[in-house]
Amino acid sequence: MEKMMYTLSYVAKRWAVDRTSVWRYAKRGLIPVEISPRGYVVDARFVEEIEIYLRLTRGEQRKLYAALLLYRLKKSREAIDRVTGGSQ
Repeated sequence: MEKMMYTLSYVAKRWAVDRTSVWRYAKRGLIPVEISPRGYVVDARFVEEIEIYLRLTRGEQRKLYAALLLYRLKKSREAIDRVTGGSQ
């Protein structure tokens, strides 16, 4: 099954910003862009996840960010333990 992709122009319309802003986000690496025959495209799941995040309140965003940091830290510790045999 082929994944759904949105063009940068469509993303700009959807987010109600100009295309130049979306292009700048892509150039900075904030939006993962791929090149296709249709032009520059973005994975639809990424766009929808960003929209969900933006609908959260500031407090919910902070809680989510803290949870993600803790998750990454736990995964990093597990990886270090695998490599070192848990000797740290």
